[in-house]
Amino acid sequence: MRRKQFEEYYAKYLPAIRAIARKLAHRDDALAEDLEQEGAFALLKLDPSRARTNESAWVRMALHNRMVDFLRRYNPKVYISLDARFEAGDQLEQSEETGELTLFSNRAEGNNQDVRMPNLHHEDGEEEE
Repeated sequence: MRRKQFEEYYAKYLPAIRAIARKLAHRDDALAEDLEQEGAFALLKLDPSRARTNESAWVRMALHNRMVDFLRRYNPKVYISLDARFEAGDQLEQSEETGELTLFSNRAEGNNQDVRMPNLHHEDGEEEE
């Protein structure tokens, strides 16, 4: 897509880019900005002549798909420290039989899954470093 054509399409589809990005990012403003950039890049790479009937729907679907692909690659992980879990009332117990550690959650929220951790001891009784 040439620069002039890109500028026209960008002005036309900027509200759609922002709406799709906000919807996919939920309340994460930084992620929404990243998705907007990804949408602009997708728009730059598009060939509108490939749209068969409804160009607007085709462009919006292409933008959405590109942003979803970005999210699949991005895949943020949220880690919570054990100290924070202990302060929240969670408890760590070790199995006498296997030595396996299990973190039990005492929260009433929906996210109260127990987390199993591998045995941190070797069979000969030495701890891993």
